[in-house]
Amino acid sequence: GFSGDSVVNHGLVDPLDEAEVYRRSDKLVLLVDVGGHERYLRTALRGLFSSQPDYVMLVVAANSGVQRMTKEHLGIAVALGIPVFVVVTRIDIAPQEVFQRTVDEVVRVLKMPGVSKIPYVVRDTGDVVLAARAISTGRIAPVFFASSVTGHGLDLLLRFLSLLPRRRRWDYGGDLLMYISDIYLVKGVGVVIGGLVERGVVRVGDRVWVGPYSDGKWVPAVVKSIHLNRTPVESVRAGNFVTIALDKIEGVEKGMALSRRPLAGVREVVADVLVLRHPTVIRAGFSGVFHYKAIRANAYIKEIDRGELMVGESGVAKIELTRPWHIDGGVFIFRNGPTRILGRVLKAGDGASSA
Repeated sequence: GFSGDSVVNHGLVDPLDEAEVYRRSDKLVLLVDVGGHERYLRTALRGLFSSQPDYVMLVVAANSGVQRMTKEHLGIAVALGIPVFVVVTRIDIAPQEVFQRTVDEVVRVLKMPGVSKIPYVVRDTGDVVLAARAISTGRIAPVFFASSVTGHGLDLLLRFLSLLPRRRRWDYGGDLLMYISDIYLVKGVGVVIGGLVERGVVRVGDRVWVGPYSDGKWVPAVVKSIHLNRTPVESVRAGNFVTIALDKIEGVEKGMALSRRPLAGVREVVADVLVLRHPTVIRAGFSGVFHYKAIRANAYIKEIDRGELMVGESGVAKIELTRPWHIDGGVFIFRNGPTRILGRVLKAGDGASSA
């Protein structure tokens, strides 16, 4: 949290006290940490899609250099159109020649075809201001050097975070929509769901609908309480991560949606797709995992307009999901092992939801 140029956390007894940081700040920056190891890619994708971040901070250890998953995460961010900045850490333990090799690798990767970023090394406060202004264009990729041990570069990084503008404009007046990314069973409270409010406003006492369930139906519920940054509030609007306690609800799954009324639940998606990575040829029948917002579902490719696709090729594909979900348009990732397919929804089913 920031109050002017000052970091609120540094003045608290517990720097990680969410509620106190929230109360004392005039600007909040939420950092969503996703795993860098390949085995955690599925949770990294869910974190990226469900949080819909304004920016991606790519962390590279100076003593280890650019890894395969560094390039993977950079590629996903670029494919999703999210501006990126790089923080090279552990500069206190990296020998000068190793540090320089890592910096050269970072610059080379950012300039690669398909990424086409302009690396901008931040060395002083003037650079920070320019970087914060230019990053939202998506062409500039600021690069910071930092050490958590010596504190080197952290002042510039924090100043940069305090200046970063909000990139997305949220729809406060639209119909309520929130995808469920977390589920808790709290003793004495019941079911508590967490997620990002994407549209509209939700208030304590509201009657809402949750779904679709595996049979396509939606179930009504009542909002008992709302917590924003561990602080109880009466209402919250789009653009905030919240936890909501619901009355008389069960069987909730991650990826379901919260809305004012039952929405369409679909099992078939028609999309523009681009094969980012695959060792051979992709044909109809290829199965994998469909990542869309908080949804992570098994699916398979039912049809491809061109018959087959290889790396770098694009086409229109029909994808069949194993159960109905609410698909609200936008982008997704379809993966299976090393395969990565980027898609943009053209059409999501054609039937009405049932309640």
